[in-house]
Amino acid sequence: ANVNRMGKLVNDLLEISRLEAGRIKLKLEQLQPKEVVDEALATIQVEPEAREHSLEVHVPGDLLPLTGDRDRLVQILAYLLSNACLYTPKGGTICVSVSGPDRTAVPPGQLLFSISDTGIGMSAEDLANLDKFFRADHDLVISQPGTGLGISIARGLIELHGGELMVESEPDRGSTFS
Repeated sequence: ANVNRMGKLVNDLLEISRLEAGRIKLKLEQLQPKEVVDEALATIQVEPEAREHSLEVHVPGDLLPLTGDRDRLVQILAYLLSNACLYTPKGGTICVSVSGPDRTAVPPGQLLFSISDTGIGMSAEDLANLDKFFRADHDLVISQPGTGLGISIARGLIELHGGELMVESEPDRGSTFS
């Protein structure tokens, strides 16, 4: 287990280094939003089951394809889904949704991917620290393995795609990362 944790830490540090150096190049292709979500869910499928989370998925079948790097989009969603699982107590709910410009205030030509949970949430102070390598000072966070690098990596990869990471959270009420 320690070897796996160290390997993940080294990989995360290398990923941050490549992002900061501008050495990550996207392999853009046309993708179906549902396929990207399904692939990300497959990478973390054991986590919600082990924690007895309810998992809701809302991806309309009529969304237009998107242009993106499949591996990087799956990586982003997997980081966010994994965090939702880690910081949602047993029996909580995690929701994955995708919406397009015809359903919400999403600008034309863009999609909004959202991961919501009924987890521990974050204070305004915690949210202000998300730009850094960060782990909140909460018993559930401290008890979980992790490096605090996932959000930074996800944010960098989202920005490479021309997007923006948005976070809404409230302590004891959960979080939404979009």
